Amino acid sequence: MKRRVLLISVLTAIGVGLVLGSSQAKPLAPSIKVGVMVSASGPLYFASSFQRAGCELAEAEVNISCSYADAGDSEGEAKAALKQLKANKAELLIAPIDSESVRRVSKLNQPNPLPIIAASSITEGIPATFKDKNWLFRLATTSTQDTSALADYLAETKAESVVILAGPETYSRMNAKLLQFGLVMRGISDVRQYSLEEMKSARATSPDAVVLISLESSVDFLSGLSQWFRKVPNKYLVAGNLANYSMYSWATDIAGTKALIPTDEIPEGFRADVAEFLNRPNLLSNPNSPMFGLAWRTYKAAKLAASLQNERRESLERMKQTFSPTGYYLGQKYIIYGYGAKGTFTEVGRYQPDTP
Repeated sequence: MKRRVLLISVLTAIGVGLVLGSSQAKPLAPSIKVGVMVSASGPLYFASSFQRAGCELAEAEVNISCSYADAGDSEGEAKAALKQLKANKAELLIAPIDSESVRRVSKLNQPNPLPIIAASSITEGIPATFKDKNWLFRLATTSTQDTSALADYLAETKAESVVILAGPETYSRMNAKLLQFGLVMRGISDVRQYSLEEMKSARATSPDAVVLISLESSVDFLSGLSQWFRKVPNKYLVAGNLANYSMYSWATDIAGTKALIPTDEIPEGFRADVAEFLNRPNLLSNPNSPMFGLAWRTYKAAKLAASLQNERRESLERMKQTFSPTGYYLGQKYIIYGYGAKGTFTEVGRYQPDTP
């Protein structure tokens, strides 16, 4: 009897082993192939190592495979890079980091397009639509997106009148117009713009909110606002004029002023992973380096690829869960910085707008 039980146990063990062995021998589902357009030459060559770090850290966690090609700085080089990645069966592209390279790649990506995800901040107006579908998706914000977020945030204060102080720079004038349009679209009809030369007229108003949009002229604006600025209930700056103003006599006048700045929300430990991957521990001495942001967004793009289908058009449909129809990242969050009485700012909250 014991011999029979032993024999049954051995046969059972062998059977289980065969089943497990055969299941383990089955090939894994094919990995999604990610093509990364690195900036391996030219003035931005140093960024390519961070692009590689982001993709390969993702590759170690999910079922993707990364391949790389130098986007170069000419249409011929971009064409060769795109051809190389498509020959490697890439199903999704991570864009080069500069706008002109992205523009070239986006143009060359038709008429047989692949989804392209930009991990860096690129200019707007890059043509990316083919057969009424957008093929370019952004993980970094643009000025339009940031202005839209500020309009959302400001509209939530129920302000009925807003003054926009716009600097002479093209950046300032453009974003002032975008903000005015955004506020009007959100039901705030009393929105007025003033230049530096019109400060006397601005101080004659009593708005519910004021927004300063300027670059080099920020100090000139703020030094001329005096007590009027202090009395406005809601005061806002933008990224271009967020600075330490503690050395100025009017620093106390900007107490309570806020600014919305996009954040990558890089998790604890990711910077250390990048530094270790690159064997450059000295990188951790500058944890706010934008290169960590580039590596993180490349990592996010590669991880997103792992959730897509092996058929690019199905993947395009899945992109709608992460991006707006025009390619803006839907999950973007902002840090709210606030100024104290000494002219310096600290984080006072977080914000995620409803509109991309």
